[in-house]
Amino acid sequence: MKRIVFLLVILMALTYFTNPGYEKHLNKLKEKFADEYAQFAESGGDFDAAFEYHNYYFFSTTTDKASDLHELATIGILGFVL
Repeated sequence: MKRIVFLLVILMALTYFTNPGYEKHLNKLKEKFADEYAQFAESGGDFDAAFEYHNYYFFSTTTDKASDLHELATIGILGFVL
């Protein structure tokens, strides 16, 4: 039982301290939506204003505020953004 608790604490600490920040999510969004990013840049629009960052401490997400559905755009965990 002590091993399970210890491993759980280690896993939680690892995910907490490697949770990617907004900048990593924004870089991935610029990759993922390259065409839309180019349009925003040409028109002088604010690309990152189209997305909302959510920090859940152990993982993070961004949602697309521009669509009516507020679709999930990226997920970040353990230092990686997908």
